[in-house]
Amino acid sequence: SDEDKVRVLYDYVSTNIRYIGVAFGIGRYQPHTAAEILSNQYGDCKDKHTLLAAMLSAVGMQSDAVLIGAGIRFNEAVPSPAAFNHLITHLTLAGKPVWLDTTAEVAPFGMLVSTTRDKQALVIPSGAGVAPAIARTPVDPLVPDAITMDAVGSLDSTGVSTSHIVLTLHGDGEIATRAIIRQIAPAQYDQVVQAFSTTMGLTGTVTNPDISRATDTTQPFKMAYEFKREKAGDWDHLKTVPQVMPVVLPRVTEIDPPNHAIQLGSLRTRISTSAMKLPDGWSAVLPAAVHATCAYGSYDMTYRLDGNTLYAERRLAILAKKVPVSDWKAYKEWVDKVNPGRESYIQ
Repeated sequence: SDEDKVRVLYDYVSTNIRYIGVAFGIGRYQPHTAAEILSNQYGDCKDKHTLLAAMLSAVGMQSDAVLIGAGIRFNEAVPSPAAFNHLITHLTLAGKPVWLDTTAEVAPFGMLVSTTRDKQALVIPSGAGVAPAIARTPVDPLVPDAITMDAVGSLDSTGVSTSHIVLTLHGDGEIATRAIIRQIAPAQYDQVVQAFSTTMGLTGTVTNPDISRATDTTQPFKMAYEFKREKAGDWDHLKTVPQVMPVVLPRVTEIDPPNHAIQLGSLRTRISTSAMKLPDGWSAVLPAAVHATCAYGSYDMTYRLDGNTLYAERRLAILAKKVPVSDWKAYKEWVDKVNPGRESYIQ
């Protein structure tokens, strides 16, 4: 199909033609020829578009160049090259617009990075007699930002747990992680996954990482590893915390109420499931479940004990990018129920 052709060519130019920008002289504004780019196997954003457009043309597909300002405010009243610092590709498939950016190299098909979304851009049609026009790129990512964590392990009587953790990433976080993994050697995977796990709030030791191929954007991006955690929680009193992703949210107080909108960041979901086998003969007293929803987010935390296996599940969804000042009290009420950073102990 036409879409199959576009996907294959997009994947080739994205992952095989390295992005290298050399902004000297005319090269800052004028791309190399498609033949040169194909021979060199590298180019900047306009070079990569030129090659993709030529390859699409060779299979009968028309595409347009799109000048855009990544991180630059666009002013329609002032015509200037300074309004643009990037170039992407636009075409129509089955009557619907498709935006492609091969510069990211590891972005899934049709996915624009955050700095080029919800931006006014100048579309330069390749067809004769069609005037350039201002268009707005998609507001939301094609693939929502999401991380899913599945952990299965066991806890011994000294408070040491060993688990097999699988992280599945989608959206903006997926692109950033793929880009990092692509730049490093497999010998560095231990170090990188350790840092990634720690950054997520999972404090412990990482071994045996197994990571998806960074350039295979047709499949979900996954990180799997063995994880050792020692005496989490208040183990001196036989109290532990569930092995799930911590929640980080901006907090507000009555003493110092906000005077501007509360920024929540991108729309996103975080889902964690944990199955932890307890030592033989042990049981547990579980905290109460928490279910909290407001216009800006939803949160569910549940616990279950089946035999001597402790199950925990956490679901967090951020439903808005910011909270208006006028609604800070409703947001505060929700955050107080979620109580981020203060895990309930499991006795």
